[in-house]
Order: sequence, then structure tokens, then C-alpha cells
Amino acid sequence: MSSLVLANAIGVIVIALFVLSFQAKSNKSLNLIQAGANGAYFFQFLILHAYTGALNMPIYVIRNLLYSQADRWEWLKWRGWPVVFTIPAVFVLYYTWDGPLSLLPFIALVGANIGYCLDNPRTIRAFEMFMIIPAWIIYDVAVGAYTGVLNELIILTSILVSIYRFGWKNLDSKDYADK
Repeated sequence: MSSLVLANAIGVIVIALFVLSFQAKSNKSLNLIQAGANGAYFFQFLILHAYTGALNMPIYVIRNLLYSQADRWEWLKWRGWPVVFTIPAVFVLYYTWDGPLSLLPFIALVGANIGYCLDNPRTIRAFEMFMIIPAWIIYDVAVGAYTGVLNELIILTSILVSIYRFGWKNLDSKDYADK
């Protein structure tokens, strides 16, 4: 099996997990499911020798796992976490620099760090639609992660379905999230 086929087969798992995550009603569930998806993305990008994308994934996994526990531990609600999670991404960017394309996973990670830190379902979806998804689509095309492109388009569709299901205004409500 070629590495491109194997990488994109892993991408099918990623797609299923991300679709499931945006249908979760709570941020806790969304973060836990996305931690698994990002773990799979690590292997997909590694197989494709897309090292900037691959080495950003452990940052996503750790961040998502921590944020999934934000309702249990008050210290996880600190607004400085986006900076903390961006610092290792700066090192990843520096050590894996392969031209301007390397900026795209960094931009997506910064957007995700900010959006997910705010612990607001509407904000998370807005950052996904307008910053994270566009950056990943361009990167995925460039590195051959074709299921990644499909994943981002499906994520966008899933986000739009969740907005339809729950309502844009309701996604901003404190009563929205499951406990």
C-alpha cells in the first residue's frame, strides 16, 4: 500500500471523528472526540512527510484533553492558555520551516487555541469556519492530504448543520452546553 493511500485511509477515520465532534452538544465531548481525531491526523501528516502539520497535532491533542476538563478544574479557564499552547507551535514552525506553506498549520493552531479557549460553542464554530478550515484546506491540498480537504468541507457542513439544529443564538447561551 502506498504511503499516500495509507495516509488518506487514516483521513477517513479523522473525517468520522470530526463529524461526530460537531454534533456533540457539549464542549467536553467536542474536545475529547477532537483529541482523537487530531491524534490520527498526526499519523496522516507524518506519513506524508508534512512535519509542520504533524508536529502541531500533539499540541492540539493536549489542548483538547485539557479543555475537556475545564468544567472540573478552574485553572483551565485561565485566558492565557492560547499563548501557552502557541509557544511550542512557534518552535515547531521554526524547526520545520519549509517556506510560507508552513505558516498555515500555525495559523490554524493559533485560531484553534483562541477559539477553543473561549469555551463558547458559537465562537469555536466561527473560528473553525473563518480561520481554521481555510488554512487547513490549502495545507492539505499542498501536502496531498486529500481526505483532509474532504474532512474540512465536511466539518464546515457539520458546523452548518449544528447551527441549524441548535440555532446560532443558542450556541452562545450558557444553558446550551451539557454538563
